[in-house]
Amino acid sequence: MEGGQTADLRVVEESKPTTLEGLVEDYLANCRARGLSPKTIRDNYGYALRSMFLPWATEAGSPSRTTSRAACSTATRATCWSTAASAGR
Repeated sequence: MEGGQTADLRVVEESKPTTLEGLVEDYLANCRARGLSPKTIRDNYGYALRSMFLPWATEAGSPSRTTSRAACSTATRATCWSTAASAGR
């Protein structure tokens, strides 16, 4: 710094990792912001993510232990369940 000025330093708190639940809520907020139907968000995306994906992810444990085949299989089931649930309403 010139002329005897000192830099203004401050401590920055370490950021916490984003939780998977937080990412799901961010995604659903993005869907709302894009103007998707509230019913579609609630009954399809929200239902599949909150009721099926998050419990599965919790049970599966860390992402490093989760295989892409297992993730795809679960994603396919969630889509089928969500579609069937919507058709029944």
